[in-house]
Amino acid sequence: MTTRRDEGSALLLVIAAMTVAMLVVSVALHYGLQNNQHAKRSTAWYQAFAAAEAGIDDYLARLNELDTYWQTVDCSNQALKGATTRANSCGWNSATEPGWLDVPGSTNAQFHYDVDTSSTSVDGTVDLVATGRIVGTEQDSTRSLQVTLRRGGFGEFLYYTVYETKDPADYSNPTEKAYCARYAWADPKRPDHPTCTNIAFSGDDVINGPLHTNDTMLLRDNSSRQGPRFKGTVTTSRPSCKTANGPSQAYKCYTFDTYSSVHPTFDKGIAYREEVEIPESIGDLRKYVTPGLDPEPPLGCLYTGPTRIQFIAPTGSGPATMKVWSRWSKTLNPGCGNPNSSWPQTVNVPQNNLIMVQDVPASQAQPSSGACPAKSIDATGTWSATGSTTTNGSLPQSGDYNQRSANPDANCRYGTVYLDGTLKGRVTISADNNIVVVGNVTYQGGQNGTDALGLVSSNSVQIYHPVTTVCTREDRYDNCVAWGPGANMSRPSSLGGTTFRDPVLQAAILTLQHSFEVQEYDVGAGLGKLTIFGTIAQRFRGAVGTSSGTGYDKNYNYDSRLRYAPPPYFLDPVRSSWGMKTFGEITPRYDD
Repeated sequence: MTTRRDEGSALLLVIAAMTVAMLVVSVALHYGLQNNQHAKRSTAWYQAFAAAEAGIDDYLARLNELDTYWQTVDCSNQALKGATTRANSCGWNSATEPGWLDVPGSTNAQFHYDVDTSSTSVDGTVDLVATGRIVGTEQDSTRSLQVTLRRGGFGEFLYYTVYETKDPADYSNPTEKAYCARYAWADPKRPDHPTCTNIAFSGDDVINGPLHTNDTMLLRDNSSRQGPRFKGTVTTSRPSCKTANGPSQAYKCYTFDTYSSVHPTFDKGIAYREEVEIPESIGDLRKYVTPGLDPEPPLGCLYTGPTRIQFIAPTGSGPATMKVWSRWSKTLNPGCGNPNSSWPQTVNVPQNNLIMVQDVPASQAQPSSGACPAKSIDATGTWSATGSTTTNGSLPQSGDYNQRSANPDANCRYGTVYLDGTLKGRVTISADNNIVVVGNVTYQGGQNGTDALGLVSSNSVQIYHPVTTVCTREDRYDNCVAWGPGANMSRPSSLGGTTFRDPVLQAAILTLQHSFEVQEYDVGAGLGKLTIFGTIAQRFRGAVGTSSGTGYDKNYNYDSRLRYAPPPYFLDPVRSSWGMKTFGEITPRYDD
């Protein structure tokens, strides 16, 4: 039985329960609304990132469709529109508002990009900041991504060749030249042709970096039944390599001596890759050293005819310099020397720039079109058969077989560079003819510094190896059989006065028509090891020694810095694609 004073307690319980329920519903609703807002912000945040990535993809697609897209301002591209001081015909200036392009398939995602091409002609990179935004929603969002774009370069290889055969220029028979300038995998006659020399990797060779050849590699064991060792990735354009399935079928990617097997070691495997094409000529590099052709000074240095360059690293904080002999340079760009003064002259290294040595123009009367006389550069830079042998300019040497008139270096009208010294800084040397390394070429900062040297030769890059001969005819390969005693000549006294033993070359090397090689590599006594730190790219495989002990053994090491920071104005492969080299997010631009 309920008493009167218990009346109304149930109502209080109901009200309390309802209050608690309302609080729970209110909290849940508040939490749900907050979660919804967070979800919306999160969705917009991720969408803005995707829109920025779409901007990067859009610009990359335009570059790969037109390799020179970066060189001019595309007025029809609204994503490029914005504040700029770059010369253009669009009417855009420093006060121009940014333009935006819609992400394909989206109604509220857009992108804009800012492009910096100020260093593209120097190091091949385009700096791009792509900004994506989400608009027209409750939760707008903006994000910016910064990337560095660059074409694939020769810096990704320690060792690259088009053809694995000796340079056809070394053959006198036209038929031989025709056979030897072909891929072995494309023409089965080439490997079997009796005088077409296919240069092998031997069991004493160690390649400490990535390698690519468009051709078929010839591999050979040493006397201990040990094959060559490749410590980096190896790729070849030999078609049969496409079907190689794992290490047990690596033999499909190379060939070896007919009556033997071979035991190579591929630390990171061997695989197929499409052909990589080398440029045909120095081409557009001339505009960076020729007044009136390049709108963006300062110009590099342009020298004419046979030129000797010796890098001189500073002992303190002073500028890096170089000593130059270039007798036939009639005009010189500012900072590169005085054509009216005697040679040699010491000038500053043109940092982050180009040094070009050109052939003597046809309009220039001197020097003689014949072979350069021995001991040809005296202290004043005068070509003379009795020139001084005690100055650094005394090249070529008397009695050097390399100076026969059939050799390109012998012609006084050719742009040949003789190079040595220690470099501080970044510079590229290009030559219309050959680059001849006559002494060690090293970086002052060693292998971990910021120094970088590019060597781009229309013909060959050679290691200096003067030899004597008693041959009476110039065509050595068919008629020259008798070599003088002590075939390795001493260098001029200013170059050390001894044979060039254990040379060291630190550089990115590119030979457009011929090879990286040792002069007369197959005569004389062995001269130790040739140490390379850098990259080598060549049209034909150049020889540096023989199995009988002449020339040099190889010690090649990859400068991985060249993959991302090539020397200035260093040429890229033909039709290589653009891609991202660096990627990162930065503080959003245009965030209202």
